[in-house]
Amino acid sequence: MEDRDSTASFHILSESRLLSVVLFGGDILTISLDDELPSIDFVGSVESGIKAACWSSDETFLILVNGDGTLIQMTRDFDVIYEAPLQASDFGEEKQSNVGWGSKSTQFHGSLGKSAASAASMAVGSSPDDDAMPRITWRGDATYFAVSSLEGVLSTPIRRVIRVYSPSPSLSLISTTEPIPGLEHPLSWNPTGSLIASTQRFGSNNAESGLGAGREGRHDVILFERNGLRRNSFEIAPIMQWKYRVVELSWSSDSSVLAVWICSETSDVIQLWTMGNYHWWVHAFSPSVPAPGAAGRLTNMSWHPENALILDLISSDIVVRLKLAWETCASRLPPPVETGSVAVIDGGNILITPFSTQNVPPPMSSYRIEVTHPAKLPFTTAPTHIALSHSADLLAVLHHDGGIGVWNLRTNLTPPHMHKGNRKDYNVANPIQLWERTGTEDIRGSSSSRQIALYHRETASAVDESWGDVIHLYLPGGQATTIVLQTFGSGCLVVAPVGIWFENVEGVLHEVDVENGVLLSSSKRLASFAFGAVSFTPGGTEEPIFVGLSQTDAKLLSSSPGLPSIAEHVSSFTITPSHIVYIGASHEAHFVRLSLLCTNGSGAESGAPDGSITPRRVERGSRIVVAVSSLMNLVLQMPRGNLETIYPRAFVMDVIRADISSRRYRKAFLACRKHRVDFNVFVSHDSQAFVSDIGEFVKQVHEVDHLNLFLANIGRASPDTPKINDLCDAIRSYLEAKDLVGYINSVLTAYVVKTPPELESALGSLARLKAQNPEVLEEAVKYLIFLVDANTLFDTALGMYDFPLTLLVAQHSQRDPREYIPFLRELRGLPSAYQRFRIDDHLKRHAKALIGLCGAGLEKFEEALSYIERHKLFDDALRVWSGHPDHIRIYGDHQFERREFSPAALSFTLAGHWKKAMVAHERAHDWKEALCAAFHAGLSQGDTKDLHDRLIDDLLSRKRHCEAARAMLDYSKDIEGAVLALVQGNEVSEAYRVAYLHAKPELVTTIIHPNVLVLREEIGDEIDEARDQLAKQSSRFVELQRKKLEEPGQLHLCDAQSRDVEVMTDAGDSVAPTTFTRYTAAPSVTPPKSNRSTKKGERKRGKKGTVDEEAYILASTLKLVSRLDTFRSECVKLLPHLAVISEEHMREARALQATLLSFERGLEEAITFMWPSQAPISEHAISPLPKPSLTAGTWSIKSLNVK
Repeated sequence: MEDRDSTASFHILSESRLLSVVLFGGDILTISLDDELPSIDFVGSVESGIKAACWSSDETFLILVNGDGTLIQMTRDFDVIYEAPLQASDFGEEKQSNVGWGSKSTQFHGSLGKSAASAASMAVGSSPDDDAMPRITWRGDATYFAVSSLEGVLSTPIRRVIRVYSPSPSLSLISTTEPIPGLEHPLSWNPTGSLIASTQRFGSNNAESGLGAGREGRHDVILFERNGLRRNSFEIAPIMQWKYRVVELSWSSDSSVLAVWICSETSDVIQLWTMGNYHWWVHAFSPSVPAPGAAGRLTNMSWHPENALILDLISSDIVVRLKLAWETCASRLPPPVETGSVAVIDGGNILITPFSTQNVPPPMSSYRIEVTHPAKLPFTTAPTHIALSHSADLLAVLHHDGGIGVWNLRTNLTPPHMHKGNRKDYNVANPIQLWERTGTEDIRGSSSSRQIALYHRETASAVDESWGDVIHLYLPGGQATTIVLQTFGSGCLVVAPVGIWFENVEGVLHEVDVENGVLLSSSKRLASFAFGAVSFTPGGTEEPIFVGLSQTDAKLLSSSPGLPSIAEHVSSFTITPSHIVYIGASHEAHFVRLSLLCTNGSGAESGAPDGSITPRRVERGSRIVVAVSSLMNLVLQMPRGNLETIYPRAFVMDVIRADISSRRYRKAFLACRKHRVDFNVFVSHDSQAFVSDIGEFVKQVHEVDHLNLFLANIGRASPDTPKINDLCDAIRSYLEAKDLVGYINSVLTAYVVKTPPELESALGSLARLKAQNPEVLEEAVKYLIFLVDANTLFDTALGMYDFPLTLLVAQHSQRDPREYIPFLRELRGLPSAYQRFRIDDHLKRHAKALIGLCGAGLEKFEEALSYIERHKLFDDALRVWSGHPDHIRIYGDHQFERREFSPAALSFTLAGHWKKAMVAHERAHDWKEALCAAFHAGLSQGDTKDLHDRLIDDLLSRKRHCEAARAMLDYSKDIEGAVLALVQGNEVSEAYRVAYLHAKPELVTTIIHPNVLVLREEIGDEIDEARDQLAKQSSRFVELQRKKLEEPGQLHLCDAQSRDVEVMTDAGDSVAPTTFTRYTAAPSVTPPKSNRSTKKGERKRGKKGTVDEEAYILASTLKLVSRLDTFRSECVKLLPHLAVISEEHMREARALQATLLSFERGLEEAITFMWPSQAPISEHAISPLPKPSLTAGTWSIKSLNVK
């Protein structure tokens, strides 16, 4: 029975800021945490005393067990809401129904007979170590709690029972555990809510002891489910034979670690248990400071409620906080001595697996080393820490009291499948112990070491340990040097390639001077403390860079000034000779090149600093165990504990490139073949060196199948076609020179994989093979048919005009002989030239067939003409029959049909068909050439006059007035019509000249003067139209600018069906498509528009309210500038004549000049407003429209400005 003044519960109520204290004597007290002078408030008392008390995790209920065995439920205000006896005969709400399956009465008992079914049951009693006190534990979500208590009457032995209750809506019994002999008082419900842990003692089972039937000295931790059924158990590592007892059990806040508090006669021991791959591991023994008497003994053990790896150990005079950290003990030996060894502590054994030769999942291992304490203690102990050397195959073991041992593992680097001798003689490793040293007291009077580090320098090895403020250095044989840390504080050791360093709790790194026994000052540091940091030396330097995982915020830190933080939310990491590998919150393995830490100066804290390496998706919760770079693999441990090995592409490519550079072509080839890497890496790495070393490549990769695979892979969708073709030619040439018969399949492959495939050359190789070794010809033909489509190969052989080869291909391509035998027989009966024509025509090689038809003679000329017209071979016909009139005429007809009138006229002229040439010139609007062709064609006078009239009308309709006037004067002798045409074309001076030249001055007053006014009116109407258009566009532009200022975010888009705007823009390219957009996303390539839709879009563009309206206005203004230049040139020619004819003409001239000047000024003002010099032109325009410039000229007649 506990002291009545002792504390049963000591809990802080966070919401009310009160400290709740429950005493075994029955008093319940509270202390306010906000008062400057705390005072004790007495809440109440339980007369019969309190045996157990526990608050729920949400601080809603307080559960008590009083001295009378009554269960009491209180609220947070200490109001009693339930009170009932703890012992109950009812099982609970979740009572199981037993139908007899698996019971003794239904089992087969062999020679014992049925009498074994009625054998006496095992006695159920309590453990002699039981303290007879009840225990209360809550599930993490505060929905259930369990109570463990002793019960029994005089007629039955006392036994311990665990009951599970639900506190709300009213307290109810859920389940009761089955009778367990030897069940003890420790009780703890893991926060995740799946298991309830307690302990069971075994021994000789009889009515007096009541222990579990089992080996004497066995002690188990047993696990129950919420329904009271036993799940499983594991045996506690023995400490001493029945000279200890288990005091308490406690789960960490994340349920990952179970702490077992064991008390012996002289000291206390804390065992930390974890579960992985369905095996329970004891990772550490952490005894308190041994001291005689009660002053140094533990009184309580508690996990931190938020940080899952902080354990508080409390004694009567000291509080020890243990900050635990997960560490993977893996070697980092460089190739070629890379072992990939990983060591795990399991009680007094160290399990080791070298992953370079074997992949053994835990809890198994390749071999184990049983570690005994150097001092030969009478009880079992486990190492506190172990370390593998990064420069030699060594293992260092550290015990809590400072005892150490160093082992040479002597790992066998030959995999088992490559062992040449007897498999039974194969050993994974042959470890031997080099030396050991017992623990000694340090300068504080006792030894409590916690870390060991091992490094190798020349031929000596050293082991370092640190705890608090002391570092011990040991040389082989145990000679020790002690370093007292005066100002550096606590920390841990970090092994560097060139020495050993010390990291204090602030992340500052100091190099350990082994010779002088001091710490050197250094500017290197990590952003925060990172236990288990590693280091590497950049190429060409001796200054190490340190990388570690922060214990507070899970950041991957480095000592590089350019990249102090590599990534966030990192669960595990490792370093290879070329990469840092880490797993982040996105459950991806990221690979960062070590060179980035030396060259990057941005300091960016992105998730993947090296974007050139694609992350690798891994299973959720995976952790990195070890990376074996020489084998290109990365070993991961899944949340269940099993191992998976992956081959990251970053590792694979590094090894392949290194092998190619070292001319280890076979090893690189097999790696590409195994990991499905494109063989183009041989070309892309160093194409010139590889091509020049083709002979060595073929010597190493000499198998025909491997060469065929290599050639087929590099020729498939290769981006660099000329380079691949050159490589195929180089390999083919080497193989043909070495052994054409032996490598005929590879030679054929080299021809086929080229772009484009050289099938005729491949078939030519078969012809050469037939002459050298006809026995292998059949197999070679079958292989070529395997590579190439049989029909394509048949057509290629036929196109070579080689009938024996064609017949050979047809026979091995499973073609029906009834199809090709009559066809080949027919071809062989034809003349040579016509035979080739038929073959090429069958293969649709029409241009080549025309050559054969030409060689067939004049009797096939008519067939050739029809063949040319049928297949439109006019260009080819000109080359075949150069200068032949009939073919030139046919070609002219073809051009005329394609509306290529000028080239057609030339073809007709060359062929001597003048009438067709005349028609072609007329359709091409070449009036002079048409009249010449009409003369050669010998047209009648009437037909010639009709031709003249048609040509003149065509010229006038096309506003070619000067040319029309020339035709009238030269051919029709129409003086009046010529003068009128010149005036209409604004060639007034020429009209005067023609009238006076032909002595017809009356034409001046009858034709020139009236039509000059008509011309003036036409020009004036065009200027007025342009001026009105400018006014409308200027007003609309002003309105647009006003709306942009009032509504800057509004684009004034019209309906998608009435505007020419692509709804699916290029923005879609920057957004990754989801599963739901797979079938709904717009195509990446917009189909081409038809002419009709293009014209329709042009009409819609610029419509009021559309996004393109502003750009359309600016483009229209630019067109008005070009029209202004046209108006100027027209007025410059017309105004001088208007001014001298009459007063009426003078007025019209002044009006025309004034109109044009007004339009010019308005256009200049509009340009100044629409193109301001300090603002962009148009934010919606696809490309900026340049600001036009109005050329200042003296085109106006100043005398016309005077009224």
